[in-house]
This record gives sequence, structure tokens and C-alpha cells, in this order.
Amino acid sequence: MIQDIFRALPHQYDEGAYAYVFFSPPGRATKIFKRRQPSESGHVREVFESEVSAYEIASSVPALQRLTPAYYGKVAVRDVLDGQGRSIANLLFLDYAYQMDFVSGPFHKIGCMLPACYETLEGSFRTHGIFHTKDASVVLDETSNVLCVIDFAVREYELFHDDP
Repeated sequence: MIQDIFRALPHQYDEGAYAYVFFSPPGRATKIFKRRQPSESGHVREVFESEVSAYEIASSVPALQRLTPAYYGKVAVRDVLDGQGRSIANLLFLDYAYQMDFVSGPFHKIGCMLPACYETLEGSFRTHGIFHTKDASVVLDETSNVLCVIDFAVREYELFHDDP
């Protein structure tokens, strides 16, 4: 599915280590992976496919569906424009994108949870083949129950750094 053009405007996107997440109506979030170096295409593809596989699994397991945003699948993005209307497509892998429900709320790194709660949650994901949750983020309710989990994958791929 081809998506419209996204605009990198304040409060309409967020940035992570591997990708930008654009928020768009009707209540959707589209994660588009960054192109930091030409040589890393294969590595970024592996990270992308690992996340997509994890969301496909989570969307098919009722116990995980309740904890994760609805997943709409891979999307091909036509372009992304900066605040001045200039294309920044050269900074992104437009074919490495997927879409899910937008989830609001304060996100916390999964490591902020009590160890027993984290282990139970991690076990739920591992049971179904999702083994990379240590970088996940969660939204908690007022009694610290998990409402939503994002940023998980079937396996971990280390982030490459250019630093000497």
C-alpha cells in the first residue's frame, strides 16, 4: 500500500535510533526507517523485518493483541517533507515502513517495571517467538499495569555506530 507524503512538523513525529514515527489521521502511526549510511541497507532491512515479523505475530495472538497497537502492515511511502516543504527522502528507506495504531500516553522504557512484572511480560512475548523486548517501551495505567507495548522484535540486531 502506498501512503501519502508525510511532513516532518513539530508534534507530528517522533525520532528513535532506527526510525522516525509519523502520526497521522485517523489515529495511525507510521514508522519509517532512517538511512544513516549507504552501507547499512542490509542491516536496517534485518531490523525492519524483525520488527514487522514481531508485529505480525503479536497481531495474531489474542494475549499479545491486548498489549500491542493494532498492526496494519508494511507500507511504501512516497515522500517525506521537512518543515520548509523540501524532500528528505534521501535520509530514509521509504520502503522500510509499517503502520500501526497511534498510542498516546507517557511511554516508559520496559526496564522501569518491577523485575517480576517485566519477566512475566517478557515471557508472554517469548512464548510466541518474540525474543527482543529489552528496548521496548510501555504505557502503564495508574496502578502500573501494562496498557501497551511498542518497539519489540523477533530478534535483536545491534545498532551500528560510526564513532571511532
